Amino acid sequence: MGRLIRGLSKNARFFVADTTDVVQKALDIHKYDEYSMKTFGKFCTLAAIMGATLKGEDKLTIRTDTDGYIKNIVVNSDANGDIKGYLINTSEENFD
Repeated sequence: MGRLIRGLSKNARFFVADTTDVVQKALDIHKYDEYSMKTFGKFCTLAAIMGATLKGEDKLTIRTDTDGYIKNIVVNSDANGDIKGYLINTSEENFD
């Protein structure tokens, strides 16, 4: 399980997320290449941190669509720290 640390000082609120095992589990399931996995990992970390600011049953979806190597990334998170997502790569023949 990943770790999320929340903190509060007089003037700031902060979050630190370790999503290494979450990203590794996704790699084991989906067999993404290294570049895709790094990008997907960053999106998972972002979703975990943003999800930590939610309350109750709120949910968050981060989605991007591009014309590049990675066509689409979707990551969902909730206030409980649950994360799920996927990405779609172009085939190498279609990548310029």
